[in-house]
Amino acid sequence: MRWIAFVVVFILSIGPSIHWGDVDAGIRAALLWSAGIGIFVVLAGWRVSGRGALISMRRGIWLAALVNVPAYFAGRWLATIPADFLQPQCSWLDTSLGPAIRQLACGG
Repeated sequence: MRWIAFVVVFILSIGPSIHWGDVDAGIRAALLWSAGIGIFVVLAGWRVSGRGALISMRRGIWLAALVNVPAYFAGRWLATIPADFLQPQCSWLDTSLGPAIRQLACGG
């Protein structure tokens, strides 16, 4: 049962942190989310072997921050990508295959 809490931490860490990076909410949002996750994991029953709740909470916060902070910066990076980045460059289709094929392949 304790391993499920760690999996839930990983899943819950990535989504909100990427979103906060995308909307530029600030790094504090990701760090506070890490603190909340660290507290949740300890309350769910996870403990570091042979350690108490406070040491386990601190380690949980650090582990969550190791996932949240890079995910936050990944979200900031995704926000800087131009919207047409994933569209194919179809200028060669216009000359080699004609305008009809270009319309089908490139949508316009």
